[in-house]
Amino acid sequence: MHQFMAATLILLLGMTTVEQQSVATENAPLKKDEINKVWKARRQRLQAIRVKLSYQCTSSTLPYMSFTEDDEDIMLSEELRIRFLKEKVKFQKKYELVIDSPRIHCSYSSHKPGALLEFYDHEMTEVYDGKIVSTFHRMNPSFLGKEVPYGLIQNRSKSNILSLSDLNPLRWSLLAGDSTFGYTLDDFQPLAKTELVNGVICTVLEKITVDKDMLNDLKERLWVAPKSLDCVVMKNRVVNSPASESEILFRYNQSASEGPLPVSWKVSSMNTIHNTLIYGCDIKVDSLKVNSKVSPADFEINFPVGTRVTDLRKRDPRGGEFSYIVKANEE
Repeated sequence: MHQFMAATLILLLGMTTVEQQSVATENAPLKKDEINKVWKARRQRLQAIRVKLSYQCTSSTLPYMSFTEDDEDIMLSEELRIRFLKEKVKFQKKYELVIDSPRIHCSYSSHKPGALLEFYDHEMTEVYDGKIVSTFHRMNPSFLGKEVPYGLIQNRSKSNILSLSDLNPLRWSLLAGDSTFGYTLDDFQPLAKTELVNGVICTVLEKITVDKDMLNDLKERLWVAPKSLDCVVMKNRVVNSPASESEILFRYNQSASEGPLPVSWKVSSMNTIHNTLIYGCDIKVDSLKVNSKVSPADFEINFPVGTRVTDLRKRDPRGGEFSYIVKANEE
């Protein structure tokens, strides 16, 4: 009887030890190669992404309150600069993307402020088929007088559209580790600790950039979830010492077949000297489809009638860049 109890106790102690080791492993900071391996598998699983995003933005009015006289900028007084820094304006944006790296189709629309808070509508589309970047812009009203929609075609090795700061959350949450469109862990180093973000134990990674010319330090941190949650990025923070700090908080829903998929992001950028918001954004994922079917037509652009198109792949026989205006029924 005593032998049976002793054996049972040893078995229970062994099970407890295995469970503690499992929890300890889950709680221990991950290494970069572990994260990269999980990210690579996740990208392969989430091929051909279709996503629609809506943005509710709040900004300081300072970027829109520059004054000019005789084509020269007039410097704002410190009093006015601080006043405009603290004043706020709200606006909306929308993005619709098809991403099948390295191909991408991005459409953008917004109603946002311009100089001296004059609101205007802006449409933009950029398409990259792996060889050619085609871009379309339309602003209404145009700050240059009568609106003329503008198109540009050029040979490029890749599209830079996702370098827009607006799309940083997408690059970390769905495309992390993708050297074409996402962010990588180059120059990041794991810290010897874990921290909780929304109840998830995260590995903390840090990258520090010293700019001797600008006399400032740029410190960026990532909070990465465990392998059981696909190592998704839970938080990103950038501190630009000594004046500003920006942060992205990521929220995910668990998909039975695809793992964690983003549902929203909260973006904020603060002036740390005056403790006031420079820019904030609540971004909602209106729709998200992964492993979607794509075709060459998804990566073609149709310029509207009246668009002035400059095609940098060609030269005008009369000299200079080749350009034309799209006519009705024109290919």
